[in-house]
Amino acid sequence: METPLFFRNGNYKLFGVLSEPETDDSPLWSSSIGVAVCHPFAEEKLIAHRTLVNLGRRLTKEGVHCLRFDYMGHGDSEGDFEDSTVESGLSDIRSAVEVVRQRAKVRRVGLVGFRFGGTLASLACSGMSGIDFLIIVAPVINGTTYIEQCFRSNLTTQMRTYKKIVKNRTALFHDLLEGRTVNYEGYELTRDLVEQIQSIDLPTRPPSGVAEVLLIDIAKKTDDFPGGEIKALAANWRAGVTEVEAMGLSAERFWLEHRPIDTPNGFRALELENCVIGWLKSRYL
Repeated sequence: METPLFFRNGNYKLFGVLSEPETDDSPLWSSSIGVAVCHPFAEEKLIAHRTLVNLGRRLTKEGVHCLRFDYMGHGDSEGDFEDSTVESGLSDIRSAVEVVRQRAKVRRVGLVGFRFGGTLASLACSGMSGIDFLIIVAPVINGTTYIEQCFRSNLTTQMRTYKKIVKNRTALFHDLLEGRTVNYEGYELTRDLVEQIQSIDLPTRPPSGVAEVLLIDIAKKTDDFPGGEIKALAANWRAGVTEVEAMGLSAERFWLEHRPIDTPNGFRALELENCVIGWLKSRYL
């Protein structure tokens, strides 16, 4: 059963869809598990949307209560994207977790995050208690590197539109310093948001307060799997008290490439679905 809903975070409302198992005969139902799904950033959210919907529904069929929600300024939630920050994203995740606890009344609560949503989910754990597990897929590990990728996308768009670079990286950063925004695939990045993202370095900020972590790396083809960045991230986090498992999946990068619905599996990432479900079953069945 899927229930669309709005829930409040401070002075604005967030939109979400709560999926709940309809029967008690699904494998993970007796484990009483609920998850909040943290979507990717900006255009990656739109491209990955159908894949995340299908994953949420698969989780529900397996007996997991699942809340998919939009951050402030994203999707159908209130607010303007230009007003969103890293801190507002963390606050939104914490509000979503409370909705899962109150509406689903589960014993265990986890976060499932994708790309920058996975990064935010990891950071949000440090400000909450009672998070049983964290699953993050292809997280943004270094914020400075990620912003460079966003700016590179802006330059590519300029080349497609004007057949030349009108504003180089230096000029784009100058715009931010002067209080103007920089466009990233239709989303206006502000100075505050860019600086907050640049300050993120996940290896130095392990998720405290969570017992188990699954890191999932995704690539089409690789000889070193999971990749070096994910391995290094797992090693850094294991230096603390968190149990961390790193896995690699040879699969489509569903947050980058639109797939026609008539291709095999359409918008589904079956390898990812099976990985997430298998990991949960190995711990909670």
